[in-house]
Order: sequence, then C-alpha cells, then structure tokens
Amino acid sequence: MFSEQLKKLRESTNLSQSQFSNRLNVAKQTYCNWENGNAMPSISKLIMIADYFGISVDFLLGRENQTTLDITGLTEEELAPIRQLIYNLKNQQKKSGD
Repeated sequence: MFSEQLKKLRESTNLSQSQFSNRLNVAKQTYCNWENGNAMPSISKLIMIADYFGISVDFLLGRENQTTLDITGLTEEELAPIRQLIYNLKNQQKKSGD
C-alpha cells in the first residue's frame, strides 16, 4: 500500500524518481526500493514525505483514507472557490455512481 501511494503522490507532482529522491536527500536506488515495495523509509523520512505532500503519515501508510488540505491563512473569499470545486466534484461522483 505504501509503495503504491508513494508512486501516485510523486507522479501527481510530475517529479521523476531521481528528482524526488534528491529532494529527500536519499540515493535514487533507496527511493526506488521504497516505491517498489522492497524497503521502507525511516520514520524521519516518512515524516518528510508526508510534510512534502501535506498529508498525514497515516494517509501515506494507508491507515486512513481521508486526506486534508492545509487552508491556514486563506481568507473566506479565497476559500469560496475551493469549497465550490469540492462541492462540484462530490456531486459529479454521485451522479456518475447512479
């Protein structure tokens, strides 16, 4: 589960394995082992990855299926289009599930 989640998250940022491993300050082979499910990162690296994507370690490890967005510092005016987008996406899902 972790390896799949890690790959999805990395790909969502359009980073290569080399680029992301550099950001984490680990060897590319080490990172590839994480993404291939051959090894797990240290706790400090798990925290670094979670912080990079703005998610919890539990979400990263597949222990929870909800993600959160940090909206700290945004005004109500800035939040309005985000709320509308979420509302529209949820309604789209409901309609396609009917």
